[in-house]
Amino acid sequence: MGVVNGPKYLGPVGNFPMFRSHYKSLLSKEDYNKAEILEFSEGIKNSCLKVEYKNGITTLLVHLSLDEDDREIQLEELICMVGGCDTPVVLMGDFNTEGTYHRMGDLETHSGLTRLELGPTFPSYKPERSIDHFFISEGLDVKEAKVLPVHYSDHLPVYVELDLQ
Repeated sequence: MGVVNGPKYLGPVGNFPMFRSHYKSLLSKEDYNKAEILEFSEGIKNSCLKVEYKNGITTLLVHLSLDEDDREIQLEELICMVGGCDTPVVLMGDFNTEGTYHRMGDLETHSGLTRLELGPTFPSYKPERSIDHFFISEGLDVKEAKVLPVHYSDHLPVYVELDLQ
């Protein structure tokens, strides 16, 4: 059995625009105006993929550092990145920390975003840790949100569908 690069395969098949950076990928059916990589000042995993969509939503996709000191700085910088967005924000990714970590509460408080409770995603063979998170701005409605029981990675994938009507 071969390994399939999911985003690389699904992008053309589903006619999705696909963005990749530092092992992050984002698939969406929505048309976009701009995609860019924002750099954190610290950490080996040090970038944020920002996509501004024509529907007026901005997504930020992160994979934060394993190092707690670097991650602290990245979370502070992420609060500023969210604050710099003029549109509703969807923030998601591998934060490499549980939602109970005190800085995650700071992120919610200072960014105005709400974290969805999704459940454990890591490790995929026996999920015990919730380190993959999804945050949304007030006014965005979630149609469906769940962790998928698909074992193609060391993390289980997160599926979130927003009602954009």
